[in-house]
Amino acid sequence: IREVGTGEAVVSLLEGKAVPSMVQRTLIRPPGTRMGPVSAEERAATMAASPCAGRYDTAVDRWSAHEILAERADAAAQNAAAPAAERAAGPKPRLDRDALAEDLFGTAPAPPAQTRSRRYTPPQQAPGSGAAAELGKAFAKTMVRQLGTRQGQRMVRGILGGLFRGR
Repeated sequence: IREVGTGEAVVSLLEGKAVPSMVQRTLIRPPGTRMGPVSAEERAATMAASPCAGRYDTAVDRWSAHEILAERADAAAQNAAAPAAERAAGPKPRLDRDALAEDLFGTAPAPPAQTRSRRYTPPQQAPGSGAAAELGKAFAKTMVRQLGTRQGQRMVRGILGGLFRGR
């Protein structure tokens, strides 16, 4: 290592079956690049010779997922507001099939059945359940998870082994 000069390195290569060879000196080729920015002429020549020349010259502002989802949400809000405005305007005119059914059968069409709201309603908590019950549930979940791991299995084996060894 003391004999290695400038532009030299000490290397070892792997031989068959990944056995390292003897350490040897070798020359290192200096980099063939230059330090500093590229001139405008060199940049233009490189860009003209590129297979992507002209493809990325103009910026394209495509729609992001956020913009698409925001537009859908706005459209859904407008669609939801439209039926509310129709209900506020008054009763809807009868459809032809309703008039036809009344003429043929002498009965008015049945009113639309009440449908359940599709809104999510959280489950009601029983009285007396609160932070203590939630803490107990969290502790039980953690214990069950730990017992399923290898460490938990070792703990159970040690406890049961200690209990049954004495008998």
